[in-house]
Amino acid sequence: MTALNVENIGKTYKNGVKALDDISLQVEKGELYTFLGPNGAGKTTLLRIIATQLLPSKGKAMIFGHDVVKQPQLVRNLIGIVPQDVISYGSFTPYDYAYFFPLLRGMDRNKAKENAEKALKAVELWDLRKRYCFTLSGGERRRAVISGILASDVDFLMLDEPTSGLDAVSRRKVWSTLRDLVKLGKTIILTTHNMEEAEMVSDRIGIVNKGSKIVEGTLELIKEQVTEKYRVVVKGTIPGKEGVN
Repeated sequence: MTALNVENIGKTYKNGVKALDDISLQVEKGELYTFLGPNGAGKTTLLRIIATQLLPSKGKAMIFGHDVVKQPQLVRNLIGIVPQDVISYGSFTPYDYAYFFPLLRGMDRNKAKENAEKALKAVELWDLRKRYCFTLSGGERRRAVISGILASDVDFLMLDEPTSGLDAVSRRKVWSTLRDLVKLGKTIILTTHNMEEAEMVSDRIGIVNKGSKIVEGTLELIKEQVTEKYRVVVKGTIPGKEGVN
């Protein structure tokens, strides 16, 4: 089943800047698809269009058959999004995020409590559920926000640079959580400029640059298309690193 269908999406701002140029792609249900590209490539713009936050200049996008422009409220009921620059409320606890987010989406209290516990355990914050966010590390605060989306039990999740600024251990915990969600049948769209992240979590990758999709496919398929491969060899002794050649 197709979860996301994007056809010739383009976005040109009033100042003439073209952020997206004829982007087309399909994402199947239960797939983790990553937009990989440098800062300014158009990843966040595309995500905002899919999330009904920004109108495209042309083209269309459908989530589970619903048009993001013509049926925005239906689409919003199906999706959860973690923006790139999301800031946690210092006076909130992880449990506040995991419990109140599903309540705001209309879930009954008993189900919200059940989902909050599952979500916090999934992101390894159950033991810290009563701690205020201002006492938590950056990675723990980010996972607290993600727990709110998980507890909402939506089928389609979008995360914009979810591990930006996190240490290596926190990044891998987020990656593990995302892969566990895919196993449960969730569909995930991820943006990143981190090649290691794209390699570790993705079922398929779409590489974008200057608003255009350059290549798309599995990691193995993309590697096969690289015609020139280089290895840099440094000979001699590196100053201050005696014994390393």
